[in-house]
Amino acid sequence: MNQGDDSDTGPIGNQNQWKKAENVARNLGFDSFFIKDAVGFSRGIWILWFKNLTNIHIIEENYQYVHTKIFWLSSRVEKFFTFIYGSRRRAERRFLWDSLKRFAVNGGGKWAAMGDFNAYLEAGEKHGGAGACWDSMKDIDDCLSASGLSDLGFSGLKFNWRRGTLRERIDRIVVNEEWHRSFPDRYMVHLQFYGSDHRPIVLKDGNGCRNTDGPKPFRFLAAWLTNTSFREVVENCWSKEAEWIPAKNKFHKEATSWHQDRFKEDQKKKFQIQRRLRGVDNQLNRGPNEAIERLHRELWNSRFFHAATVSKNRRNKVTTLKKEDGVWVDDPEELKLMAINFFKNMYVEENQCISKLCIGNRFPVIDNDSWRKIGRCQKNDEEKSIIYKMHPYKASGVDGLHAIFIQSQWDSVGSSVMNLIREIFEDPKRVASINQTLICLIPKVENPEMISQFRPISLCNIVYKVITKVIASRLKNHISSLIMSNQCSFVKGRHASDNIIISQEIFHSMRTKKG
Repeated sequence: MNQGDDSDTGPIGNQNQWKKAENVARNLGFDSFFIKDAVGFSRGIWILWFKNLTNIHIIEENYQYVHTKIFWLSSRVEKFFTFIYGSRRRAERRFLWDSLKRFAVNGGGKWAAMGDFNAYLEAGEKHGGAGACWDSMKDIDDCLSASGLSDLGFSGLKFNWRRGTLRERIDRIVVNEEWHRSFPDRYMVHLQFYGSDHRPIVLKDGNGCRNTDGPKPFRFLAAWLTNTSFREVVENCWSKEAEWIPAKNKFHKEATSWHQDRFKEDQKKKFQIQRRLRGVDNQLNRGPNEAIERLHRELWNSRFFHAATVSKNRRNKVTTLKKEDGVWVDDPEELKLMAINFFKNMYVEENQCISKLCIGNRFPVIDNDSWRKIGRCQKNDEEKSIIYKMHPYKASGVDGLHAIFIQSQWDSVGSSVMNLIREIFEDPKRVASINQTLICLIPKVENPEMISQFRPISLCNIVYKVITKVIASRLKNHISSLIMSNQCSFVKGRHASDNIIISQEIFHSMRTKKG
């Protein structure tokens, strides 16, 4: 808890500070506290806690930070927290950055640093006032990179500090990779301003959101293709006469079991890399060594990509949204209901009287012979050619399979895929067995606050995608006769520049024409 920059208490002695902290702690119900005295009118750090819930050990203290080790009595979990109130002066903040780097090397374990860093990470985290300070941004970015820390992100309004027309995001929570891995559902919330120029920030537990999500759908992992025994799993599920849907369901179960058995070693290797990296950091802290630095870069790349993946997954999770009346919602069930109602109202046709337009014979018609060609059951390798032209790693649907799976395992699954496609062309009603979709919300802005700032897309099953691409490929042969020549979009061989050139020719002829 920080004393605000505009505190009216003034410089006070240590005894008065402790007495004030004791009164505040008692009024709030806390039975333990620690304070780091304010320097002048600012930079005081207060830590309040319950003795029956946690044990807190102060490791190191400074007017800009307090390093602590916190032990939760109920869960028997130990974490490291650094509480920060960074100086306004860039030169003084360098002591803070150096301290974080040292603690990253010597501390270890699950670590989070939170508070007022008095520095923003990117230019977009400042609005108004003078231009962004790039040197200050580089300082904090270099510190977080060297310390293995990454920003936890946030829910709520973007800027958490204001003064006049100036807005900045300088209060944040940063965590290391071990924290990411141990607590993937933790997230930070920006609350409303309450008599201070800072918004309170809260670290929240997202277990409620996770428990209501239901079981995770099956997902094919491209890394499986690097294991030589994976092909045996596929061959056990598919035979030449196997139907696609039963074989796919069997593959989901066997691949999941196989993954748990085969990739245990990879998990062990990852933890070994992390331990080696901590050891390398300790060696580099004693002095430069070219061989150790080269090993550090190799190990760091492994840790960096894992942390980047975890951070991306965290950003993809919606934890809070604002309703139209300005009230913030973080209850998982209410968030789901909000999304369903919003898009249901958007796409449901309203009861309104629409006059019928007389548009008979205004559009070209596909003749019966062309329809038969489009819907024919092909006996050549048309479908196979389309499958191999598909992007191998596009987002998967309910079946959890990417195009790379069929492309790489064609010898085993190819006949099953082709049989299903031809059966659907013979009996279109059978498409109902594969046309389930996942609805995914894509944010339109960087930090969405309202449900209207998302757009929905449908993630289709892989075989359904193949069928739609087959139909689209066949329509290409007829599309030029269905769309007038002055329409350029979606027609191969036509360009928007054609109409521009024609219009220029018309204007030129009108200018030069006499009489």
